[in-house]
This record gives sequence, C-alpha cells and structure tokens, in this order.
Amino acid sequence: MNRGLQEAQGEIVLFLDDDIIPDRQLLTAHIQAQQQGDLVAGQVLQPGEKSEPLQPGEPLRFNNSNPCKVNEFIGCNFSVKRNLAMALGGFDQNFIGAAYRYEAEFAHRYCQQYGLIIYEPRALIHHLRAERGGTRSYGHHLRTAQPAHTFGAYYYLLKAKPPGWFPQLLWRPLRSIRTKHHLTHPWWIIPSLLAEMRGLAQALGKVRQGPNYPNFS
Repeated sequence: MNRGLQEAQGEIVLFLDDDIIPDRQLLTAHIQAQQQGDLVAGQVLQPGEKSEPLQPGEPLRFNNSNPCKVNEFIGCNFSVKRNLAMALGGFDQNFIGAAYRYEAEFAHRYCQQYGLIIYEPRALIHHLRAERGGTRSYGHHLRTAQPAHTFGAYYYLLKAKPPGWFPQLLWRPLRSIRTKHHLTHPWWIIPSLLAEMRGLAQALGKVRQGPNYPNFS
C-alpha cells in the first residue's frame, strides 16, 4: 500500500481488495465524497448482507445505507488524498502477516490530526470473501497458534491507546476463547491462548522499537 502511494500519479488513491464486485458508481461516489474530506470509507456488503440503515445507538456497520462521519474504515474499500497519506507517514509496516487492525491505527492518526472520516454508502463494493488468499492464507484465527491476527490487535491497542484500551488489553485473551468454536472444540483453547501470548509479546517488542514508516523521499 505504501508502494501504491509512492508510485500513484493522481491526487486520490483508491484501495480495494481483489475479491470484490464494484458497484457501477463506485469511482464517481469516491470522487464526489472526496470534496467533503480527505479520507473516504466506502460501503462493503459481505456475502449475504444487504444495505440497511443504522438504528439509533447501534455500532457502526459498513453495510450502513446512510452517509455519516466515522472514526474508522475498512481496508477493502477506501480512498485517501495521496499527499495527506504520505504526510501522515503512510501505513505502519510493523503490521506484519495478516496486517490485522492496520486500518484502525491509520484512522487513529488521521482523526487525531484532521477529524472524522467521511462514510459514503454510494461508494459500494460486494466483498466475495474468497476462502483462499489474502489474510486467510495465514490461517483462521480460531484454529491456529500463530499470532498473525493477535499481533495486530495488541500492537494497535498498545500504540494508539484508543479509549478503553487497557481493559480491552486485559480482556482480550479471555474473549478470544469465549466463542462457540471453542465451546464445541475445547482442544483449540490452549493453541488460541498461546497465539494471544505470542502476539502480545511481539507487539510489546515492536512498540519498544517504534513505528516503521516508509521513506517516501
């Protein structure tokens, strides 16, 4: 993604997953929404989902049919002003492996400096969630002892320190095994906890080293 920022020729860079079906007005909607802000989150319909409005008090969903302002985006469909993204440092390359939560960390830096993100539901994609490739090549997070996903979660919490980050940090290991999968497959409890501890240890090490931003010069 940093390579894309560096080599792009236009003012706006649109990032999309490769397992999607774009809506006809995707590009037009992103361009129009960019007149309101420098970072635009598009709508993402996962398999079986339909576009629906949020109810009062309901947490953000990226199949929300109403435009609004948000503090996060989903990495498979967003656009950003190239120069602004580079001025923020680009994307932190410490998010290794599945790069889980890299969007939240970038959004945190953006919102601290520029305010909320524009959410534009007309900038729509249908996400196919292909079973092979992408982050799924690192294994399902419920069936692995590898820290590909847990590392990103801990690194984001430790680096960004969003509201309520410390209770989330303490609660995450137990939350990771409070699932239907672990209830019916209890032999995965120990590997899941091992992945949590390995991810936390790696995240602590990366936080001590500091962020890894690209050199855009």
